[in-house]
Amino acid sequence: MNCPDHCGEVRRISLSEAIPPAWKFRAEADGTISLFPSVHLTSGCRVHFVLRHSKAYVI
Repeated sequence: MNCPDHCGEVRRISLSEAIPPAWKFRAEADGTISLFPSVHLTSGCRVHFVLRHSKAYVI
């Protein structure tokens, strides 16, 4: 996904428990997705965000 901090980086979020850290996603009834827990990336621009209903909110 494109970094929600608008730094221009493409960020990869692992959903595989075999490749930590891994997040869980939920398909919402309205067709959007949410990720759990929040995403705190410590390399690159070091962004911390939540993804709820397909919208990223930088913390």
